[in-house]
Amino acid sequence: MHKNLLKTLFLLYFFSFNTYLLSTVPPKFSIKTLNIKGVAIELIIDDIDGDGAEDILAVSSLSHFPASRSERIISLFKQKAGTFHLSPDATRSLDWEEVIFDIGDIDNDRIKELLFIKRDGVYFNKPCDLKTGKRARLLIKTNSLITSSDPSRIFRYHFIRDLDCDGRDEILIPQPEQFYVFSQSGKNVYTLTQRLWISPEFIIDKNEGVKFLYTLPNLIQADFNGDGRSDMLVINSEQIDIFLHQIPDTSINIIPLTPPLYRYWMGMKNVHSSVFESAAPPSVSIEPVDLDGNGYVDVVVSRAARGGFTKNISQIQIYMNRSGHYDTNPNHILTAENFNGEHIICDFNRDGLLDIGLLTLRTGFIHTAEFLLTKKVGYKYQFYLMREDRTFPKIPDGSISFSRRVSIADIMNASLLSSTDGDFNGDGIKDLIVPTDENEFTIFPGDERKIFTKKNSIKIEVHLSNHFCITDLNNDGISDIILWYTESKTMGDKIVLIQSKVGDYR
Repeated sequence: MHKNLLKTLFLLYFFSFNTYLLSTVPPKFSIKTLNIKGVAIELIIDDIDGDGAEDILAVSSLSHFPASRSERIISLFKQKAGTFHLSPDATRSLDWEEVIFDIGDIDNDRIKELLFIKRDGVYFNKPCDLKTGKRARLLIKTNSLITSSDPSRIFRYHFIRDLDCDGRDEILIPQPEQFYVFSQSGKNVYTLTQRLWISPEFIIDKNEGVKFLYTLPNLIQADFNGDGRSDMLVINSEQIDIFLHQIPDTSINIIPLTPPLYRYWMGMKNVHSSVFESAAPPSVSIEPVDLDGNGYVDVVVSRAARGGFTKNISQIQIYMNRSGHYDTNPNHILTAENFNGEHIICDFNRDGLLDIGLLTLRTGFIHTAEFLLTKKVGYKYQFYLMREDRTFPKIPDGSISFSRRVSIADIMNASLLSSTDGDFNGDGIKDLIVPTDENEFTIFPGDERKIFTKKNSIKIEVHLSNHFCITDLNNDGISDIILWYTESKTMGDKIVLIQSKVGDYR
């Protein structure tokens, strides 16, 4: 008995000591460059082949002068033993009839298929088809609102969804003022089961004759009414349509058109417009998220003044879900000067409630002089922690300041992509990663008392990009970073992996 007790105490000491070392000794990172054909447009990080390890699916575009259209390419990098080949394991050039695409397991064999919407229906490829060059096969014969391709790229649109929560994906096909919903009725057999009525957003463009531009709505699955099942939120500009979870009646021959149960207009309230907004309208974004963890999805709306943003107050407006409905006016409003819309939502203090961080640009004589001398722009994140009564404070609970070196040509671009999605030191606390130089990321570790701290910060030198993803590729408990370079003339055909290398602490 004493031997077992001593063994248990030794194991507890070993694991706690190892965790302590991981949290105090920053891990090393290795940088690896993958090569693709063309310029990377989008990356999808997912377990494509069903082996339990995340793979990389790269969508790229290659111009052939003087052709008016670019070659559109999909490349697959399979992860093996925590690493990737420098070149793709499989590639395929896309047909021009393939307009938009998505990935999903349509036959429940754990292997993700690539689905393409064409003018006459939905087609699919197996991952192995990319290597053999096999063309996509017809899955659903139907018309679609999307009939022509972008001449330079292909877009991913999330039209594969498990709407009825039965473990099998449905396929949503956009139509004029509605979505066709097809459900699986057999292996690779899909039947029309629902028609969801929506109000699409059309824009008339008169620059080249009269042209109607259609914007696909953002589809979000979340629990709206707290019944533990996913509902569908259809977001068009500043409007949200709510379709509650339902199991379609497959016994009827005529599928009725289902209207949304609720429609909410999330236009910003109590905001005084400025003369700048006629030239540059404010940017509005809608983000559904369960802030207080009660099972009801809330809504965070940000309004950033794009015209003269350094002179205007912008807002984060929060609509708390009250047992399946939103109030007409926001329940909370957070304001910030020199705010360009960038914010992060995260449980900073690990109390089960989500908090909000607003990114602001530091202005004034001192910071202007600093830029002229050092070419660095000053930023500050202000953190607002949700209270136990589900309210936010009027003044921030903490902040962290940092500078970023930028070129003179980019001085008016205040946008700065940052993330709290990763844990880069293995202590179980989310860290803040921001670009702080033209070729440098800085990681500020999460801290129990200060939210984030500059102590033991990690700097990673790499060619920066506004396009990156944070995930744990090799499942070692330390987050990794994947970058691609859509706007770069020299790095467009590169994918850069920054992977952790946990040191030997024995």
